Amino acid sequence: MSRILDHFLRLTAMLVGFGAAVLTASLFLNLVFISVLGLTAEEIGFVASTSLVVSVPVLALFLGYYAFLPAIVVMAATEILGLRDWLWHALGGGAVSAAVLAYAWQRPGADPAFSDQGFFLIVVAAGLLAGIAYWLVAGRGAGGSIGACKPPPTSPGPSGS
Repeated sequence: MSRILDHFLRLTAMLVGFGAAVLTASLFLNLVFISVLGLTAEEIGFVASTSLVVSVPVLALFLGYYAFLPAIVVMAATEILGLRDWLWHALGGGAVSAAVLAYAWQRPGADPAFSDQGFFLIVVAAGLLAGIAYWLVAGRGAGGSIGACKPPPTSPGPSGS
């Protein structure tokens, strides 16, 4: 397989992993905020099924828009350094979500809810889960295409004589 195809497949896996991470974070945030509403069991069933169809993808679009640049930095770092451990990806997802909240908080006219500690912890937890979802799809092979680009050794190595 050529190096170009290796890189293309790796970038495709990273893009699919980012999509899975964003959908995971959106699903987690929807479930947390539905549980806060204080609905009965029948109402929760209706609201949860409706939110899975409508709210999760729409929120995922917004999350993906705001988290794309910080996530690219984290994904590039894990690829370049070859970090394949799930913990690095989870911490990277938490860092991405904290960076997105910091950006939202520093904007003029920001909602005071962004400075709430409970809201911050919920969003960082969503980022941790998103990092794990990314690891499940693409993170386990981090740095794999970079290793394919290394030139072969120039000498056969030490002889056993």
